[in-house]
Amino acid sequence: MIFLADDYFTIQINATVENGGSSNKYEVVIGADPMTGLGGNILNSSGTAYGSPATIGNTKIFKADGISTYQLVVRDINNNNCFQLIDISSVPSCSDAPAKSPCYPVPCVPIGMNKN
Repeated sequence: MIFLADDYFTIQINATVENGGSSNKYEVVIGADPMTGLGGNILNSSGTAYGSPATIGNTKIFKADGISTYQLVVRDINNNNCFQLIDISSVPSCSDAPAKSPCYPVPCVPIGMNKN
């Protein structure tokens, strides 16, 4: 029996910036406006210092079901106009036989922002 509904994944993001905001932090957001970078739900509360990794998805929001896709915004915590969109493609289920450990390679997307 295969249980696809219980497969989830996390994402580790490590961002850098040139001329960032005064706090030197970034936030990762789901559901932000892709045109402005505003709004949405912050996934790393209080932000994360640039150059330090943030692991998101520990609350099982990213389904590994081979169908679900996600769009994240990584933005400067002081200047929401300084942001980058990240599209996460669907991740196959880990429950498919034969089992894989770790399930699949982690998507790697370098994140860099430049404040204008």
